[in-house]
Amino acid sequence: MVVTIDVDPHGDTLLAFPTANEDGECKLRVSSAGPSLGSSVFRSMFSHRFREGLELGATSSVEVPLPDDDPKAMAILCNVLHHRNDRIPTAAALSAADLLKVAEMSDKYDCAVALQPTARGWLAVFEKRTKIEDRQSMISAAYLFNDDRGFKEFARCIVLQTAGPIWDPATRDDAGPFRKLFECTNQQRKIVTFIESHVGSLLTDRDRDRTALRLMCSPTCAYVEAYTALFLRELKKRDLWPSKLIYERPVEASLIDMRAVEAPSTLRCTPCAGQGNCKCLYAGKSSFEDYIPKFTRQASIIQQQTKQLCLKCYRANGGWKTADCKHQRSTN
Repeated sequence: MVVTIDVDPHGDTLLAFPTANEDGECKLRVSSAGPSLGSSVFRSMFSHRFREGLELGATSSVEVPLPDDDPKAMAILCNVLHHRNDRIPTAAALSAADLLKVAEMSDKYDCAVALQPTARGWLAVFEKRTKIEDRQSMISAAYLFNDDRGFKEFARCIVLQTAGPIWDPATRDDAGPFRKLFECTNQQRKIVTFIESHVGSLLTDRDRDRTALRLMCSPTCAYVEAYTALFLRELKKRDLWPSKLIYERPVEASLIDMRAVEAPSTLRCTPCAGQGNCKCLYAGKSSFEDYIPKFTRQASIIQQQTKQLCLKCYRANGGWKTADCKHQRSTN
């Protein structure tokens, strides 16, 4: 059984999908003029250089078999190219997989420019969807639609709001050109490296200052050990220590907790508790409290680096926005 869908009831072209469904063939009736205006591929196809164009010129109609294309995605694409706004689905009616197929079709037939206004509306709605699978499909769609704003936003959300590996090869092998991007830009690794480095420095300072402070105060002074223990307890409370916990959390949550890290309460060691001139307190305070603002600064640096995305830079070098990027700021 053949199902014919009229995109243009008076169209001169039938786009045929032989294996569209189990019941039989699906055909789209379109005007050759509509796709030709928005697609260089269709424009060439319907010219006198190709069979389809020659047949169209001789008989005023032509049937074009498209066995490898998805009929639903092609119908959406053709409705946009024919300005059939009453038939263009809203983002709510589309799944992420549906929209990605439309993006792939627009890329194949070189009509992303013609679809951009509609595509931007779809992508803006999809930005509110929180499923990581949707965002992974949408960054691919934004790339294919050449939508700079959507590309930036979906990449930012994927990096900041994904718990665990951004792309798990065991469950998802279609990362395409973006696998390298997210493997090279592992914000979780940056946080872990920073925290492990500073905890290591903290422990080194503890060992260095232990003897000096005890000479100032008392052989039994435990100020440094107590301060270090409370600082590590603060990191544990924020799920920042042990550092392996960071890989199980969204980056955004870890950045929020890095900004919330507080210095341990003022301590007085046992030997001089209650006295007004605790030398270890004043000697140790500045050394350890220097660590606190570093956490806030590093969180801001990582957040800022995550925002530095440019679709044109990515197309050129496969990475984040370059330091000397001169591309104009997107206005979409």
